[in-house]
Amino acid sequence: MAILYDYRARTADGQQKAGQIEADYEQEALLKLQERGLVVVHLEPSRDISTYLTRSSTGKVTLIAQAVTLKDLAIMSRQFAVLYGAGVSILQSLRTVVRQTQNARLRDLLQQVATMVEAGQGMGESMKRYPAVFPPLLYNMVAAGEIAGSLEEVLNRAATHFEREYDMEQRIRAALNYPKMVVSAMILVGGFLVAFVVPRFADIFTMLGVKLPLPTRILLGMGAFMERFWWVLALIAFAAYISLKFYAKTKKGQITMDSLALRYPIFGDITKKKIVSRFCRSLATLSKSGVPIIPALALVRQTLGNSVFSDALRPAQDAVRMGQGVAAQLEKTGYFPPLVVQMVAVGEETGSFDQMLEKASEFLDAEISSTTDNIAQLLEPIVIGVLAIVVTFIILAIVMPMFDTFRLIG
Repeated sequence: MAILYDYRARTADGQQKAGQIEADYEQEALLKLQERGLVVVHLEPSRDISTYLTRSSTGKVTLIAQAVTLKDLAIMSRQFAVLYGAGVSILQSLRTVVRQTQNARLRDLLQQVATMVEAGQGMGESMKRYPAVFPPLLYNMVAAGEIAGSLEEVLNRAATHFEREYDMEQRIRAALNYPKMVVSAMILVGGFLVAFVVPRFADIFTMLGVKLPLPTRILLGMGAFMERFWWVLALIAFAAYISLKFYAKTKKGQITMDSLALRYPIFGDITKKKIVSRFCRSLATLSKSGVPIIPALALVRQTLGNSVFSDALRPAQDAVRMGQGVAAQLEKTGYFPPLVVQMVAVGEETGSFDQMLEKASEFLDAEISSTTDNIAQLLEPIVIGVLAIVVTFIILAIVMPMFDTFRLIG
């Protein structure tokens, strides 16, 4: 099962050359390039291909690869830990997990990892070749577990970590279902009234010689505009969406979007707690797996999913490298709740750093769960208020001309 590699090389006469080559593993790609008389300067799996394409075991390339979820990673880690713990070798465990994996993309990349392991590379180092699928947290834990001889324990910790992350994501998504459904229903009903109901009443009122009030004229204008220029609105919405996507990929756009995510009413607080919980849980997991505190902090910063938070932790990472305590640096960021800072400080003083980080994560997860369970009640006044304004406006647009009609008839 081949994979594409990006390479940069020099020819015999010193010319620079770049391109892609297909091979089963890195060493084979290197040998193929050397056979062409090239001196390889840089060689790595093509990230574009590993991110957007997947080559199945039948050799077929799919344009949109199947997403690898936290649940997939949790199941994979747990299966491997069980097999390896039962005395099965790393290579044979990988091959067995490949056969049991349902996700096509993950299955194919695990096969690539197995091929590299068979060629003599470490499992963690092999996973590192595919950062779009295997997160830094996982492949660094695996590498540390291979060195320390605790691979089974490490993979069980990774599985627990991914399971908790997945559970939290599902809770937050479920909490958002209510407002999404209400807003969608409001848009559909409002659009139906503006497009079909109000114009029928307006025709009747015009025939009776009733002067239409301002709310009715506004709704009619909106309906006429949408009927004639709906394609313009769709084009503007599409252009805005694409522009926002591109802007979010820039450094400035990423900072802006991440900053806004921390300031949203209700959801901003949930986002902060989720990131702090992820920080505590990831740092505890890496620390327990034998990763030293300084590289662990650097890795955790990559897993937070928010550039503002990550940048705020950079001075903390540098200060810890200089020998200062973790808790004091977390407090300086302004993002960590006092209780979490205190728990981390106690952990540093008592030698129970990992345990206190886990307790802090569990505490925050409980708070997030409580908030998400009650999010419908928190959002209900806002949703009802907006809904009342929209419905009142539409009713006025229909009822006000009726009163004028009754006066004319009377």
